[in-house]
Amino acid sequence: MISKKDVSKTAHLARLHIEETELEQYEQQLQQVLNHFEVIQEVPTEGVEPMYSPTIGSVELRPDVVEEFEDKEQAMQSAPDLQGHLFRVPPVV
Repeated sequence: MISKKDVSKTAHLARLHIEETELEQYEQQLQQVLNHFEVIQEVPTEGVEPMYSPTIGSVELRPDVVEEFEDKEQAMQSAPDLQGHLFRVPPVV
């Protein structure tokens, strides 16, 4: 069972500001989510092989081949940010 204290603690950990008046609404919503997971846990999965994707089929990848680009200067001009002769991209977490 989810309590208002659980909702407040979770919101604090997620760095979310929730008004006191909203706690009951979020408490009910989180309880509904947990109830749904209880229903999902009852689905019989004996003998079902794990899947890496919800779709059936193989992933076709193109060959990884180095190719020379004809007009490097034009490509560099259209880049939003450069560092020397390289494209600068934002860090990915």
